[in-house]
Formats: sequence, C-alpha cells, structure tokens
Amino acid sequence: MKDDEIEEEDDNYWIYSLGKEQAEPYVVDVLVSNESLKIEVDTGAAVSVMNEDTYTLLKKKHPNLELKESKVRLNTYTGEQVKVLGQVETSVKYEDQEGIWPLLVITGKGSNLIGRNWLQKIKINWKNLFQLKEDKNTSVKVNKLLEKYEEVFHEELGTFSGPKAKIYVADDASPKYYKARPVAYALREKVEK
Repeated sequence: MKDDEIEEEDDNYWIYSLGKEQAEPYVVDVLVSNESLKIEVDTGAAVSVMNEDTYTLLKKKHPNLELKESKVRLNTYTGEQVKVLGQVETSVKYEDQEGIWPLLVITGKGSNLIGRNWLQKIKINWKNLFQLKEDKNTSVKVNKLLEKYEEVFHEELGTFSGPKAKIYVADDASPKYYKARPVAYALREKVEK
C-alpha cells in the first residue's frame, strides 16, 4: 500500500463520530485544496472523511477535484454502514506540514473527520488543541452564578473552619483530558434518579 492511498480490498473501516456529539469535538483548521476547513480530530476513525456538502462546495471552487470510485466500506461504532461516494486525492496543509492525501467522501451532513490515516502523517499540535478557549459570554455567566448563589459569594466569612488549602501545580504541567466512562445500560435508570 502506498503512503497516499487507502487500501481498497473491500475492507471495512470503522468511524466513530458522524452525528451529534456529547462533548465539544476537538477541531483543527486545515487547508484542503487551499480552502480553510474546520475538521474534527477523531482518533477512533480509521480513515479521514469529508461530507458530501463540503465536497460539493470544494468542487465548485476546484472543478479538477476528481471523485474516484472507492470500494472501501465504512461502519459506525453501532455497525451501521456509511455510504461512501468515492475518494479524492487532495492537497492538505496543517500548520507547516503538507502533502497530497486521500479523503473519502461520504453521504450526509456528518462531521468532516481527520482519521488515523492522516494522523500518521500529520503531527497535530495537541498542546494548542487542548488549550482552554475563552468564552465570550463568561462575564454574563459569572454574574448569573453570583446572583443565583449570592449567599455563598457574600463578603462575610463563611462557615468553613478547617485549615487553609493551597494547590501547587508545576509551571510546565500540561493539562490532561480523560473522557468520562459511559454508564452501563443496566445502571442508567438508577443513575438518572
């Protein structure tokens, strides 16, 4: 298998994120055919995919973006098959890295995904990806919380009588994210009560 091809021996590949997300996705800005796209990083997806709408927009701007037949079959994590319209070989640029890599075009309006086939070639800037982003509505949200829990945030001393605490964090510490474990189906009803 060449570096820039997706194996096409009627293999099934798995993609895990095409619909609504429970948590905010990790999105990076990538130039695809010299057009800036926000693409979700999905380490659970075996291959990188682009939805039909995005391909149509790119095709209007780049008529030479040829959709080639693909025998690749994609399945979601629930086993549903995702219809693959074809494959394009496209120029990709992320920060200072670039190349011409395959991208499967799928039906529907699901997320555009960077899968493991691209992640083997692109070195994602994980530190920037996991940095906290400023919420433009922060002050409004904080004010609402201050009003709602006024008794907690008043100027007088509270009722805690324990020792003062201080948390020490190394200057070079990098934040780590751990996805919450899903609740077992048998326990969901008890948890929701």
